[in-house]
Amino acid sequence: MVILHYAPFDAHVHFRRAHLLKAVAPYTARQCWGAVVMPNTAPHILTPEDARRYKIDVAASLGERFFPVMTGYLTPQTTPEDVECGFKGRVWYAMKAYPPGATTHSAEGVAGRALLHHPALPVMQELGMPLLLHGEVNFDGVEVDPYDREAVFIDEVLGELLTRYPRLKISLEHITTEYAATFIQKHGSDRLVCTITAHHLLLDRRDFFRGGPNPHLHCWPVLKRSGDREALRALVARNTSFVIAGSDSAPHPTTSKERACGCAGGVFTAHALVPLYTQILEEIGALDALENFLCLNGPRFFSISPKRAHMVLRQSPWTMNTCIPVGDGSVVRPFGYHENPEERFQFSWRISEFV
Repeated sequence: MVILHYAPFDAHVHFRRAHLLKAVAPYTARQCWGAVVMPNTAPHILTPEDARRYKIDVAASLGERFFPVMTGYLTPQTTPEDVECGFKGRVWYAMKAYPPGATTHSAEGVAGRALLHHPALPVMQELGMPLLLHGEVNFDGVEVDPYDREAVFIDEVLGELLTRYPRLKISLEHITTEYAATFIQKHGSDRLVCTITAHHLLLDRRDFFRGGPNPHLHCWPVLKRSGDREALRALVARNTSFVIAGSDSAPHPTTSKERACGCAGGVFTAHALVPLYTQILEEIGALDALENFLCLNGPRFFSISPKRAHMVLRQSPWTMNTCIPVGDGSVVRPFGYHENPEERFQFSWRISEFV
């Protein structure tokens, strides 16, 4: 049995829009009191007014008790005035930077080293407003190998960002490599943190390729080597304040995942967010780090008070036995589901109380 005295908080989640929002967001709200909501929806969250309207949609699906930490999509056209207005008005709490072409709906992002010169960053530094980084990079239309993008981004962009803006709060999102884990362990602080997903802690690229490429394990950033996964696990086990649970749960209809070409990138884990992280931390002998990693570190980075609660988790095996219906007739295939019951993932923990 594990008892948490604070409510879980997902520091990186995708809710999408319309029918998909209504279908998937409640899974997060059943386990978490709040979450950092990504802005690369269709349409994107580009202005404070966009964030305001999207927050209304989220509240309509989840109720007022759930606290969505709204973010803005940083583009070359983003103005310092909009960034400041949204932050001071508590409409959005952070800006998210995407490398063009590296993930879902990222074509309008800030390319490569151009991020270093974005006029919003000095303002964000003065405001204490976090910059959330999809830590990969392509340069001037040249596509970097997906297995190398994280290391290249750290070497070519992140290091200079830290030097140029010494007080800017930065989150290196969903890290995937030993290189990134080593960098964060060396430089992590109250101004430089990282998030780590459950699927990158649990899986490596052998899982993706076993039996043939599995589109439901295709994600951005891609799964890496087993040594990278072990480095991420070791980083979480150190129980430091700058390592944060962020699921990057990213729902796509099966019609977008199961394609001959152009498979959508994203793994939907929101239905089992807390059990999965608990299972992983048990495997690495780090259950004592669970509350900090899952409940405390994220809110504190965003200058939000963690929420007291009482959550009890018990070891009780279960499987996900169905896909998730979406109101438009499509379905989302959650992590762990398989048409063959014998091939379904065995979850070992479940939430028995949450008040």
